[in-house]
Amino acid sequence: MKVTLTDYTPVEVYDDVPWTQALLYESPSGEDGTWTLIETFTLDPVDPDPENPITREFTSDLATLANGWYQIVWQNADLDQSKTPPVQNLQAVRAYRPLVSDVAGWLRTRTVDTNAQEQGTFTAATRPTYEQADRVIDGAMEKLEAKFGPNMQAELVGSAKNVVALRAAMMIELSFFADQIRADRSPYQELKALYEEALTDWQTERRSLGPDGAPDTPDDTSGNALPRAIFPPPATRIPSDSSTGLGWDGAIW
Repeated sequence: MKVTLTDYTPVEVYDDVPWTQALLYESPSGEDGTWTLIETFTLDPVDPDPENPITREFTSDLATLANGWYQIVWQNADLDQSKTPPVQNLQAVRAYRPLVSDVAGWLRTRTVDTNAQEQGTFTAATRPTYEQADRVIDGAMEKLEAKFGPNMQAELVGSAKNVVALRAAMMIELSFFADQIRADRSPYQELKALYEEALTDWQTERRSLGPDGAPDTPDDTSGNALPRAIFPPPATRIPSDSSTGLGWDGAIW
């Protein structure tokens, strides 16, 4: 079975000993499970500047678990190692789950690293980080998979993935840049309009595939409908203000 891990950036190193290999491990139950090494990738090229490592993608045909957990372990020539957080391969049953890079495509100006360089995707040096953005996608999936379900006709996967990506982009703005929404310096409202348009297009496309394809109820895109626990919570609260369209009720996100 094939598994693809994208947008992986190793930790910075400052001793001029770069990472040379990426070891791919598989587990049936995540952090508490037993990890099995299934493939070793030789990094090519090796990071020319280990203090600013390259973001990489890995694809293996040696995966064995449809909903398994996967982890990259970076290793250098001295056999020192650094582990990435484990991630679950839910794409086997949820093909419409967007990648972090899909969400970042709607928020390119948010992908600036600590050196003020635009990365084009979220990394360990951006705000949010790759791991934080991935958790936001989990939240968007949790909201929408009750409507979409775990499986989907192939014709609908692309449009559904776009809906989830836009929802996640909105949630990133709410969670990490809430102060800018209040100051009208956030693309939240534009993302919300695009999200609603994309959802309508998906609904129309689904109806065209059969009478049982239409959702029973329209989606609620108000602030009260969004998940109430996003990692990490924003530093400030925003009082309710109908002009923002957020419907904020003071709850911590």
